[in-house]
Amino acid sequence: MPNGDVDDVLKLHEIRHLLQTGNPFDRALTGIAQPEPMISHWPWIIDAPYALLAVAIAPVVGMEAAISAAAFIVPLLLLLVAITLLFQVIRELEFEHPGAVLAVAAFAGLPSFSELQPWHIDYHNLQMLILLGEALLTIRAGRIATGLNSALMALFTAISGEMAPFIALPAGLYALAFITGKSESGKDLKAYGLELAATGIAVSL
Repeated sequence: MPNGDVDDVLKLHEIRHLLQTGNPFDRALTGIAQPEPMISHWPWIIDAPYALLAVAIAPVVGMEAAISAAAFIVPLLLLLVAITLLFQVIRELEFEHPGAVLAVAAFAGLPSFSELQPWHIDYHNLQMLILLGEALLTIRAGRIATGLNSALMALFTAISGEMAPFIALPAGLYALAFITGKSESGKDLKAYGLELAATGIAVSL
């Protein structure tokens, strides 16, 4: 692992373990220098992009090279998605020159975008994407956006419990809309709660 980050090294080991066992629900990692088995706290779903890409290109270059290629390529793909989401958020805010605003926002956020550089494969890069998706879906109205918003929030907290307080932000906005009598807000609030519960159970398995 070129950057030597402990989380990235452990994540790469976890991806190898997943590909060797083929069981995404086996979170007990072998080969860790400690007396007791290490049970990964990361949900299996955050390994999926790397594992799927590695499996796709392994017949051409071999599994180990495929894992290395996935660790290089996937963060760049996530960076592209992050920039796209950021641009969509800016468009929703109806700036007169969204392209210029995107350039300024991207420059100001350069330290954060370092989480999306090649070989940086711990869970923070996905958290950044989910935050941008949450912002976009919270701005947009409608039950589909609300349902997707709660699904992303459930995944967000499954990746790391430290993000649990963020559940209150969109929930508070939906509740405020309901209190102020906004049309269809009751259905949005209900959809958010139900989808949050359903997706939270699914991603915690």
